[in-house]
Order: sequence, then structure tokens, then C-alpha cells
Amino acid sequence: MNTLPFRGKNVLITGASRGIGLAMARAYGAAGATVLMMGRDVDALARGADSIQRAGGRAWHHVLDVTDDASVARAVDAARAAQGHIDLLINNAGVYFQQPFLEQDPARGRLELEVNYFGALRMVRAVLPEMLQRGEGTLVNVSSVLGHVAYPTNANYSASKAALNAFTHALRGEVEARGVRVLLFMPGHTRTENGLSVKLTRVPLQEPEEVAREAVQATLRARPVHVSGAGNRTFVWLSGLFPNWARNYMREVARVSFATPVLPPGRS
Repeated sequence: MNTLPFRGKNVLITGASRGIGLAMARAYGAAGATVLMMGRDVDALARGADSIQRAGGRAWHHVLDVTDDASVARAVDAARAAQGHIDLLINNAGVYFQQPFLEQDPARGRLELEVNYFGALRMVRAVLPEMLQRGEGTLVNVSSVLGHVAYPTNANYSASKAALNAFTHALRGEVEARGVRVLLFMPGHTRTENGLSVKLTRVPLQEPEEVAREAVQATLRARPVHVSGAGNRTFVWLSGLFPNWARNYMREVARVSFATPVLPPGRS
């Protein structure tokens, strides 16, 4: 068994300064990859890259704002100049604001779309042409179970992830035959420093490290979609099979969410 399946590969991860993104950087670094860590917090990125290097891995970092075309171009150009071509892009950067729809500032809803959806598109536009030219590469769009099963108090967030889901499926049809794999990776409820985006759940809470390990394994397989966590996979399956059950469950989510204070915003 190859214990370093990503040896010699450059893996670019957005939103890599904390949470799932940082855990992914460590997991891919442990699997032999040179990890190209990008995000807005350059100090946190530097600390994360240093921890990977001290563990024997290879890491490089660069500041990135996925809502800014120029920032995306600079970061991707710098990565290529420093490390060479990008073998695997992981669009992980994300932002959420948990709030009832009518109480949410519309600017926050637009930001969720700019980061979660259009940010991923900017990264794909910057990285995909070279992959197609080489005839190989992998794109991983990190969505969410909430993009498949929309939750109350997360309307804009769920919509942004649902858009990312549709984009991912359509893009796969365009580029798969040309040698580029496209994976939709959907974590569920994960413990991060920003807290939980939904307070009520009947599926187990995952740790970022667990999600990251599944991401590594998912990119080694040929499956186009991976839902992280057995409990999340069961929840997605039940929601599709029993829509009335899902609707009643969402009513309970809404009741509990409205009865408790909403969580502060999170962004990676």
C-alpha cells in the first residue's frame, strides 16, 4: 500500500488558515503532497505551513481573497512560479451567516454567494486551463450537506452551496473526458472554531481531522460525489427517500433555531 499517494503532487487549498481547510492541508501534507495553502489570514497560514513542515511535510502559503479577481490571479501565478503546475485544486474557502432570511442583511447574502459560489468559479477559471492543456488534474469543490438538504436560518448559505453543486456536476460533463476529474465533496456538521452553523441535528458531529481524512480518500477514488460521515450520508439518503419526514424535521430545526440566539458569522 502506498503510504504517500500524493508524493510529487501540488495540492492548492483555499480557506486553509483554519478549520477544515487547515486540517486538509495537514492531511494532504502527511500523504506526501506539497500543500499550497491560501487564505486571507497570512499569519495563520504561516503558522499552519510551519506546523506541516515541522511534521516532515512540504507546505507553501500565499494570501488570497477569492472575491477579488486580481488577488486570485496573483496567488495562482505565485504558486506556479514557486512550485510548478497545480495537480489538485480544493475550493474550500467559505462563509456563512446563520440568520432568519428576513432578518439577514442582503449584503451578507451576496457575500455568501461571492465567496462560496463565485469564489470557487474564479479559482477554477484560473487553474483549469492548464489542467486541460496537460490532460490531467483534479478539481474538488467543497460544498455542504446543507446544499443538498436546505436548513432554516441558512437560506442563502444553502442556496450558495446548491449552486456550487449544480456547477460541479455540469463542469464534470465538460472536462472529464479531457482528463480532469471533478469531485463534489460535502461535509456535514463539523466542529470548528466558528461553532456550528445549525444547532439541531440528529447526525454525529465530525471533527475537522476526520473530514480531512475522508477528503484524501475521496480524491484517491473515482467517485464523483462524496458525503463526509456515515451519519450524514444516511441523513441525505433519508431526506430524498422520505420528503415529508424531512419537511417535519426542518420545522423542528426552525423551532429550535428561532428559540436560541444565532451564531456569529464564520469565514475561512
